[in-house]
Amino acid sequence: MFSVDDERYIEYLQSILATPGYESVFSSEQQAPLISRYRQGLSAFKGNPSAEAALLRLETFETTLTGAFESPDTELIFRPLLDEISLAADELGVGLKQHVLLRTSPDVSLTPAARPNSGGHILFIGRGTSSFCNYWAKVYTKLSLGLIRSGLRDQINDAEQIRQGFKQNPDSILSACKHALHYAWFGTMLGRGKDDLEPMGEPYRFELLRAMEMFVLAHEYGHFVAFEYSPELAQSSDPLDCKKLELLCDKLALQLSRRTSTGVKNWTSFSGAGAFLFLRCAELSDSIRAILPSGHPRRETHEGISDTHPSVPDRIENVRQYLMETTDADQLQAVSEYLKEVDLMISTLHSDVLSIIRDTIETQDSTG
Repeated sequence: MFSVDDERYIEYLQSILATPGYESVFSSEQQAPLISRYRQGLSAFKGNPSAEAALLRLETFETTLTGAFESPDTELIFRPLLDEISLAADELGVGLKQHVLLRTSPDVSLTPAARPNSGGHILFIGRGTSSFCNYWAKVYTKLSLGLIRSGLRDQINDAEQIRQGFKQNPDSILSACKHALHYAWFGTMLGRGKDDLEPMGEPYRFELLRAMEMFVLAHEYGHFVAFEYSPELAQSSDPLDCKKLELLCDKLALQLSRRTSTGVKNWTSFSGAGAFLFLRCAELSDSIRAILPSGHPRRETHEGISDTHPSVPDRIENVRQYLMETTDADQLQAVSEYLKEVDLMISTLHSDVLSIIRDTIETQDSTG
């Protein structure tokens, strides 16, 4: 159990992670109605084991996690996934000696944060990550529905076929433009507003959402595994080692995800498509940030190529290679085809959204 001093230290770390916009998420005016909605929604499924477990987590949150930066989303969304990952790590022989403390990240961007430590690990994650995954899961679902209606869902070979899907469901490209520009402009998907999805798309949206969240969480858990099993690499400050570490954590994330009960039941997670989707959507959002109007603070602080993280194409290729090497022969073709499809669809979306927003910004600048 962590002491009061530990809790103060954790709150100090959270204050460092806090980004502009966090106040609206963690205000009492926001938290109380959120907790009430969660309780009301979960109570409707009384007797359901998952709902009962979630209600217990909500009760735990209210009675023990009273810090200024805590939110119930972290316990309700990410705790079950973390428990699955921890169990998978034990089964794979890479279980952790140190406890992992799960806490809310007040960073409203898509980025979680792992803080490995010899005295106990801390994983910060929250609504910034879950909202990013949720909005882009909706976009991909809308695109898939458009392809189904165009009769092309089972025979996607090139970008032009995917653009036929855009025409069948133009809301997919419209939503993608709005989401990408919102994230680039504000650095978060929080506050983006409602994005309706027809009921028939909900099961697939949830599959995509869980696959992305599982990959992100398992990647951060991978940093703890690396800290305990490969300390020299994990604690190196050399830029090349930092990039090697990130690629290793991506592989660990896939290995752990596939072993979880979610990974076994969720084809998008098992196939690694959740990793592709998350990385490509993050890349798109970053690309839009780089072309924001001159003088916009988010453009001025854009760092470009990272010294510590590999490029998204390098990470995608690393993921693809790992999956091709570790997938059983009887599943390899299905996994390969699904990854190819997801990557082609998101790459086409990236290209078209970037072109639309760049043209719009240039037009406004020329007439401004």
